[in-house]
Amino acid sequence: MNKVKITAVRRSQYPDLMAEYENPIENACETCLGQTWISVDGQKPEGLCSEAWKCMREFVEALARGEGNFFNGWMKNPYSAMVSCNDGFRPVSFYLETQLNDHNKEEHPPMHTAEHILNATMVAMFGCPRSRNSHIERKKSKCDYILAHEPSAEQIAAIESRVNEIIARNVDVTIEYMNREQAAAIVDLSKLPEDVSETLRIVRIGDYDACACIGSHVANTSQIGSFKILSHSFADGVWRLRWKVV
Repeated sequence: MNKVKITAVRRSQYPDLMAEYENPIENACETCLGQTWISVDGQKPEGLCSEAWKCMREFVEALARGEGNFFNGWMKNPYSAMVSCNDGFRPVSFYLETQLNDHNKEEHPPMHTAEHILNATMVAMFGCPRSRNSHIERKKSKCDYILAHEPSAEQIAAIESRVNEIIARNVDVTIEYMNREQAAAIVDLSKLPEDVSETLRIVRIGDYDACACIGSHVANTSQIGSFKILSHSFADGVWRLRWKVV
């Protein structure tokens, strides 16, 4: 089941209603703005207000099961929901979202998006898998591909040309969410870990590439720059390509 992240995104208070209708109370809600909790297996997280949980439980359990798209397009992210607690005098709004797989590194968006285009180009030209191993950095990056033979100089030039051709099209980079079964029909999931979440984030670069990814990307390929191959080497069936965007 998915983990679900719960974030307190707004606290409101209505003094006029409190003055007219509410009896004085000693202890009001102690939820802090920005406070977060993680629900595991659709269960109430420790420390979350019990009354707030009553209002969100149905949504949290559904997100944990991989469901979403509540009320036919209510949320921009279909695997999320916005709910408020049942305190009519001082309601707290909570944003609920499927917690996707942990990502411990924030890539440079132009470089990371270029990697997607490079991977799609390599698959199309050589029929190889996407990069087996990659190291994406702001200044320069490298990707390893499993190939039977080292690419020729003409092929290497064609790779660089093709990647830049896609970049120059000013293609939109879009994101959508779907369950694993849906994703398996359009992308290769073989590199994903066994404990991957039920809900996957699919990054599309126009109709050129689609990939399950939780990294950072540009909104349009016009924001990438030019792709340039720096060097390459071939050993034991692995072709290592070093490159950058400028």
